[in-house]
Order: sequence, then structure tokens, then C-alpha cells
Amino acid sequence: MLLRSVTKHLKDQNWFAIWIDFLIVVVGVFIGIQVSNWNNGQKAALQEQLILKQLHTQFDVFIEETESALVAQKKSQNASNQLLSIIRENAEPKDTETFKQILQQVNSLWWTSRVPTTLIELVNAGRLYELKSPILRELLTKFYQDFQSHEIAAERTLVLITSPQNLYHQAVFYDMSESIKVTRYDWNIVLQLRPETQSVLIGKRIVSRKTQDLLSQARDIQVVIDEEIK
Repeated sequence: MLLRSVTKHLKDQNWFAIWIDFLIVVVGVFIGIQVSNWNNGQKAALQEQLILKQLHTQFDVFIEETESALVAQKKSQNASNQLLSIIRENAEPKDTETFKQILQQVNSLWWTSRVPTTLIELVNAGRLYELKSPILRELLTKFYQDFQSHEIAAERTLVLITSPQNLYHQAVFYDMSESIKVTRYDWNIVLQLRPETQSVLIGKRIVSRKTQDLLSQARDIQVVIDEEIK
């Protein structure tokens, strides 16, 4: 319809009418672009809110599981300290059952929860830009990078614990049924565990410190997400 009108006005050389037709076209295109941009903006906002809610839920789980991991890490470190004290005293404990529990805790390593899957997807796909808050993007980036550092420290400590050369595995014997508990130990070899126990304890402390830092970061992230969720 508009094309016919423009053609007629050109034939009639009605320049004012042609100008009006041109103005209508320009305004129409402008309105169309604005409506499209508004629709895209609405979709982006909805998508961002979905991402924020997913992150909030997953960081809630991370915080809860990491708090539990820190408690377990502390018990394991305490057990290592107790074993070092017993070795220094050079006297086999009379309460062998409690000592077996200490030996079992010494050989444990508790990791934090995994990185929230939504954060992994955002980083791998290069989609962190979809979050408007620069503060939140910075916090999430640092958390992701620091978690990699935490995993490296945990893996190194795990290697120390599980190494076949570790005398612990010659000194302590397990019941490998469902209970998986220490059944007996060789006291003479236990007395030689001081260097290994000290090395593992250092690793555990590093892991625990990094775990605590990640927990603090996760709580900060939740505060910002709460502010961004509408």
C-alpha cells in the first residue's frame, strides 16, 4: 500500500507527499528497531534472572557442603597433630581403639564441594558477560580461578596420602568391608611416620586455608546475587 502511494506521488511530483511517505518509512523502521531491541532486552533480562537463580541455588549447596568439609578437615588435622605427639612421646597408647580411630583420621582428606555447574557452563561458553554486574563477574572469575588452585593443592596432598611408598600403608591395616576401618597397626613402623605425617599435615592445612577462602568468596557472591535478583 505504501509503495503504491509513493509511486503515485512520484508520478504526480508531489514532493511534500513523498517527504511524508519517507518520514513514515523512517519512523516505522525506527519503531521496529526499538521494539526489537526492547524484546531482546527483555529476553536477556529474563535469561540473566534465570542464571542468577541457578547460581544462587548451587552456591547455597556449595556453602553447606563446604562448611561440613571444613569441620571434617579440622578433625583430620587434629588427628595428625595427635599422632605426631604420640610419636614424639614414643609410648604406645593404652587405648588402642581410640588410637585406631586417630590413625584412620590421619589418612583422610576432605575436599570442598564441586564448582557450581552453571558457573562452569558460563566460563566454558564465555558467557559471563550476560551478567550485568561487573562486581559479580569479577567475584565469579576469581572464585573459579581460586578453585583450580585449591584442587591442585588437594590433589598434591592426596598423592602424598595414597602413594605406595608411604609407610602409613605398611603400618596400618584396614578391614576393607563396607565399614572400612582400621583393624590393627604395626607400632614399630608407626614410630617412623613422623616425616610423612608432617608433610601431609602441611598439605591439609593448605587445603583447609584455601577451602576457607572459597567459602568466604561464595558467601560474598551470594550477597551480590541477592542484590541482583528481582
